Amino acid sequence: MLDDLESLARARLVRLGERGWVPHHDVFGEIVVEDLEPSHRARLHGMLARALRAEGGEPAEIAAHLAGAGDPEAAAHTFLDAARQGLQRFANAEAEELSTAGMGLDPRPDVRASLLEIRAESRGRRGNFAGGREDLRSALATGCGARWRILTAMAMLTSGTEDYAVAGELIELALGEAGAARVARAVALAAAARLDLNLLRLDRAEDRAAEALALFEEVGDPDGVAGIVETRSMIAAHRADFPDAVARLEHAARLLEDAGKLMRVGMTRANLGHGLALIGRPHDGLALIDGAIELERTLGHPDGEAYSLWLRSEVLGYMSRADEAREAAEAALGGARRIGHREWTTAALHGLGAAFLAGGDLDAAEAALSRCLELSGGLPIFESWASAVMAAVHLARGDLAAARQSAADALASGTPMTQLEGHRVRAEIAVAAGDQDAPRDSQRHAPSGRGGRSRARRPTACGAWAGVSGLAL
Repeated sequence: MLDDLESLARARLVRLGERGWVPHHDVFGEIVVEDLEPSHRARLHGMLARALRAEGGEPAEIAAHLAGAGDPEAAAHTFLDAARQGLQRFANAEAEELSTAGMGLDPRPDVRASLLEIRAESRGRRGNFAGGREDLRSALATGCGARWRILTAMAMLTSGTEDYAVAGELIELALGEAGAARVARAVALAAAARLDLNLLRLDRAEDRAAEALALFEEVGDPDGVAGIVETRSMIAAHRADFPDAVARLEHAARLLEDAGKLMRVGMTRANLGHGLALIGRPHDGLALIDGAIELERTLGHPDGEAYSLWLRSEVLGYMSRADEAREAAEAALGGARRIGHREWTTAALHGLGAAFLAGGDLDAAEAALSRCLELSGGLPIFESWASAVMAAVHLARGDLAAARQSAADALASGTPMTQLEGHRVRAEIAVAAGDQDAPRDSQRHAPSGRGGRSRARRPTACGAWAGVSGLAL
């Protein structure tokens, strides 16, 4: 065989490469393969698949040879393994391609359902939420797979992109499918707690988070525990307990980093960075957020990148760096619109309006906030939050009647945290109107133990935490 290879090498048909002998040019290999008899080609594919398995070869390469050998069932299973490995390596585009290749072999329904779930996750990571939801619906239609898991994933892909209420209905269905199974119920409860928080059901969110945490600890799931720690930090923030929220976020970030869950680390770091700004450490917070943005870009995670850019704009606003805040908000808005994420689009518009307000461009601020309010229907936290900033715009114009109405709108919904902003701007309105009780009203609604820092003509509370608003002091 070596004599033959040497003869071929002298004829410049093959060459010795880094991993053995290869055709001197790809065209030579293509011609040889095309000239093979189909049965001979299939036999060689089978031999190569067995050799690669024995050598610990790449599953994707093995799967292609199994398909060429005429064994589509084994090939589909191997494509499934390869796609899972792609997700674990954060090779999201590769995972999508491999799962698509596996489905092209017309696999059994159970294998097809698993391939669809993987493709849905890879699409969701890349910002294709509509495609991910369609895959999950197709997975449900196979009648295979864990319905509770598929329904939970559908809820998460629906929550911020379309509607909290629809996502909540899907989660309730998932809880019904989970029954008493501990892992299934814990995962569904964790998602339910986050949705309850967004829907202003703080007590139920806390109860469900506590039950999920107990179940995750019982089954020994550190990833689940980390997620619940983060959710409880959001609950603490919305109860306006910012030091507790920051402490929980620091714990969650460590847990996720130790577990190697990089797809979740970025947004957690961004939340922690924002939290540090809320307790008077904006420079430390900004550094963390910048690191989160870089991580999200490296992972090819546009959802997390848009979110982190938005929080960057908020922290820059707290630091009176209006131009930089506007640039970050514009970048966040562009990213959110590209992936069709309604929640992040709404948030970015808020950040943009606040940045324009801080820079003194009241017309641009009002336009951005008006669009924000148009999009915030069904997102009660953002309705409250944007209304408070709009009240500040009206106040800056000297329109006290419009400012009072927007402040009232801000206080009509939201959580204790978002309502703090409404109370503060209402106190500023009272000062402008000459109300002598206004300073006392402002102090009454300030969080205890944390001094406020005013910014001219801009509300003192803006921000968000992984789908829920935050508050700057």
